[in-house]
Amino acid sequence: MSAIEDNNHVILHCTLQNPLERRAKLQIVLRASEKVYCDRLDGIGVPPGTLGVYGKLQMHSAYTRTSWTRLGNDVAPGNERFWVQDPLDWHQGDRTVVSSSSYEAHQAELATLEEVNGHSIRIRERLLYRHLGVLQLSNIEILSFGSSQFPAVDIMSASSESFIISSSIHQSCGVGIQVVASSGLLLWDNVVFSTAGHGIHLDGQDHSLLRNLVVLSTHTPGASYWVAGIKTNTADNAHLCDNVVAGSERIAFHIRGQECFSAGEFCRDNVAHSSLHGVHLSGRDGFPNCTKIAGFLAYKNYDYGVMFHLEGDVVVENVILVDNSVGLLPVLFCRSTEPRCHLGKQHVELRNSVLLATSSSFDCLKDRIHPLSAPLTMRDRAPRSPWRGRVGILWPSFTSQPTCWPDHPWHKIRNYSAVLGIMKLQVELRALLDVDVTFAGFRKTCYSDDRDVCIMTSPDNRGLLHVITSKRTRMLQVNEENVFHFYPSQTG
Repeated sequence: MSAIEDNNHVILHCTLQNPLERRAKLQIVLRASEKVYCDRLDGIGVPPGTLGVYGKLQMHSAYTRTSWTRLGNDVAPGNERFWVQDPLDWHQGDRTVVSSSSYEAHQAELATLEEVNGHSIRIRERLLYRHLGVLQLSNIEILSFGSSQFPAVDIMSASSESFIISSSIHQSCGVGIQVVASSGLLLWDNVVFSTAGHGIHLDGQDHSLLRNLVVLSTHTPGASYWVAGIKTNTADNAHLCDNVVAGSERIAFHIRGQECFSAGEFCRDNVAHSSLHGVHLSGRDGFPNCTKIAGFLAYKNYDYGVMFHLEGDVVVENVILVDNSVGLLPVLFCRSTEPRCHLGKQHVELRNSVLLATSSSFDCLKDRIHPLSAPLTMRDRAPRSPWRGRVGILWPSFTSQPTCWPDHPWHKIRNYSAVLGIMKLQVELRALLDVDVTFAGFRKTCYSDDRDVCIMTSPDNRGLLHVITSKRTRMLQVNEENVFHFYPSQTG
C-alpha cells in the first residue's frame, strides 16, 4: 500500500496484487443524517450514509485463508473454548459470530477471539446458547451501513467483471447485498450478519454464489413480503453452491429453481436452518412447465424444510430434510383452461432424498422453543402433528389458483377438487435406474405421546386426497402407526 497527498486529500493505493497489509486497518467512517443529501455533482444525488461510485471502486486487504468454518464439536452454554473443522489464520482481537443451531435465529452470538491455535479457539466471552454451527471472520468489513431505504451494498448495472470475495457485511440497517439489473456477479466466501431485510438479494442473470454464509436476517416491520437470507427468485440462471443461511426470521432461501430439463447443475450442497421456511418457492417463482428443486440440506426450520406453490410439474431431488416441523409442503396449481388440469398429468416427483424426523442432535428440552418471529406469524403456522412430533410430507394439493397468501396461510388452498394430479415418491429414470426416497426416525421420541408422522393430511382438507405412488421407498426406524395420519375431512 502507498499513500499520496493531493490537495490536502490522502489517496491510498491498494490493489488486488498489493493489498492492505495483514493486521493493518483502514476505517472509512460515514456520519450522515437521513434528510441531508450531497448535491455537489450536477445531476447525481448521493443518499446519506452511502459511498457513491460512478466509475470504479477497488478495495482489497490481505486475504485470510479461511473466512468462515464449521464447528468441530458441540458447544454448550457457558463455554469459551471450542474446536473448528479447518485450521485458521485468525488473530487475537478479531471479531467472530457463532450462528444459531436452534429454531431461533436470534441465538447468533458475537464474540472476540482471545486465542487461536490451529483448530482450537478461545473467546473472551462465554457463549449463552448451545451451538452446532458456523464461525466467521471478516476480511473487508462493512459495518453499520444501509438504511430502511438503501442496502449496505447496492450494485446496479454491473458487468461480469464485478465480484465480492471474502468480505463481511454486518449490523446493516437495511439489506446486506443487493444486486439489480446486473449479470455475471461473483459472490464468493462472504459473510453477511445481522441485516434489517434480506441478507443477499440478487436480480439479473448468470450470478454465482459460492460458499457464502448469511446469519440472522431480520424482518422489516410492516413489510408486505417475507425476508430471506438469500433471495434469487427473480434472477435467471443463478448458481448456488455451498452456501449456508444460518437463521432468518422468515425464509432462508427464496429461489426460482431451475428448468427440469436444462443442462448443468445450478444448485448443490446448500444448507438452510434456524428459519421459518428453509427453501421457499411461490407466486411467480418457478417455470411454467416443470421446475426442479435440488441440492439442499434443511434442518431445524420452525415450519417447513421445503415448501412450494407453483404452476406446472415439480421435481424435488437430492434434498435432506431433518428436524423440521414439516419437511415438505407440495402445492401445485394448473389454470382451469388448460386440458392437462383435468387429465391427471400434473405431478410432483420426489427423488433421491432423505426425510429424517428427529435427529440425534435434537434436544427434547432446549429445542422446544418458539422463535421470536413465531407470534407475529401465527396465522401462517404450518399444520402440526396432533402428537407434537414432526411431519415428513404434508399431503400434496392441486388447485386451479395461485397462492392465496397473504389472505390465507401458505398451506391453505381453494378449488383443489377441480384439478387432478399425482405425487410420485421415487421414479424410474434412464435405464430403469432406481432412486430411493428414505424416511427415517419417524417414531415416538422424547415423550410417550410425542409421535412423528411420515405423511399427514392437512387439518383443512375437504375429503378429496390426490394419489401418492411409491416405488422402493425405504423406511428406517419407522413404526407402522407412524406412516400416515389422516385428519377428518372438513365439509361445508
